[in-house]
Amino acid sequence: MPKLYGKPVANGLRTDHPTPGLPFVDDSHIPVEDGEAIEAVGRNKGDGMWGREDDCSTYGGTGWIAFTTDPSRHDLG
Repeated sequence: MPKLYGKPVANGLRTDHPTPGLPFVDDSHIPVEDGEAIEAVGRNKGDGMWGREDDCSTYGGTGWIAFTTDPSRHDLG
């Protein structure tokens, strides 16, 4: 698993593995079924925006993990 340089601040409404104790936010505008599309939401889109998608097989797992900045709330990533 990649080393994460932040910590989760919220669960998406569509998550299947919620982190206990975190609030839920509406993630309906983010394409959660496609890691590359999640990355593209924020990657190179402007100041304070970022995105990343990793293949978990590199770390001994399966599937993918992706992160992005929420375009309407930069405090959520």
